[in-house]
This record gives sequence, C-alpha cells and structure tokens, in this order.
Amino acid sequence: MLMAAVLALAGCQHAVKPTPPPPPAPKPNVSYEAVKSPQGVSHYKVKTGHQMVGAAFVHHVVPVYPKALVPQQLPPTSVTATLVANAQGTVTRVLIPAMATDTPDQQAFDHAVREAVRQWRFSPLHDSLWKTEPDGTSVRVDDGPGKPFSLTYRFHFKLVDGKPVVQSSHG
Repeated sequence: MLMAAVLALAGCQHAVKPTPPPPPAPKPNVSYEAVKSPQGVSHYKVKTGHQMVGAAFVHHVVPVYPKALVPQQLPPTSVTATLVANAQGTVTRVLIPAMATDTPDQQAFDHAVREAVRQWRFSPLHDSLWKTEPDGTSVRVDDGPGKPFSLTYRFHFKLVDGKPVVQSSHG
C-alpha cells in the first residue's frame, strides 16, 4: 500500500511542467560618432588663455524605430539633425533638413528623432579662463556664463534579423 502511494505521488511529479519565461524583448542599440557641422554655422572665437568647457551629455533618450514601419522591412535609412541648446544645456530646437523626396516613411523616422532629442540635456557650455601655474600645470580660474550651442548628429535606423536597431553619430 505504501509503495502504491509513493508511485502515485511520483507520477504526479511528472505531470506538471513549469512554463519557461518568455525571452526579453529586443532593445534598440544606440551609439554616436562625429559628423561635420553644416556650412554657415558660426563658431565661438576662443581668446588666448580661455577654453570652451561643457556641452557634455547629462541625459539622452534613444530614438525608437517606428513600430508601424517594422513589418515593411525597409532598407537602412539615416536622419541628420542639428540640436540647438540654450545656455543651460536644454535642447530648444531640432533642425532636420527637409528634402523634396521625403516620404511619409522618412518623415516617421524624422519624427522619432525629434521626439527623442527634445528630451536630451547637456552640461552648459562655458568660456572658461585658465592660468598656468609656475610648475606648468593649468588651473581653471573662472567659468564665464553659459552659452548656447549646437551639435549635429546622424541617426541610423535599420533592421537586423527583423528587429529594429538605431545607431547615432555626433558631429
């Protein structure tokens, strides 16, 4: 009798199998590299003994490949955007050149870039005064007020094995 109960319990053990958890959803991969600033962009003139300091990432949001376009299996596409930041490092404008050939698909990629980079934040850009100590080391003496600035990025959208991937480059 005891043997029958043990066999019955052992049989129940094989009847229930746990369901494995679903695999994690793919996340976009983002990186960036320099691209040349558009012609006609003016630059600050840096005085002797000064150095421009700042304009470093504080917060950035990854652009998202438009979900509605994934099933279309589109070829890779790029969006170049110039971000204009105010003296506090907040992006206030996003300039994306409009092309006469912009399709609704391209406009969706442009929109994805705009939505992401409007949330980006940078450290303020300062015209800092430096002095050289007798031992040859440089010491920052003063940071001038924050200055507005612009940076140009190129974002690359592509599908890899049917999954969206976004890469960006800075310039």
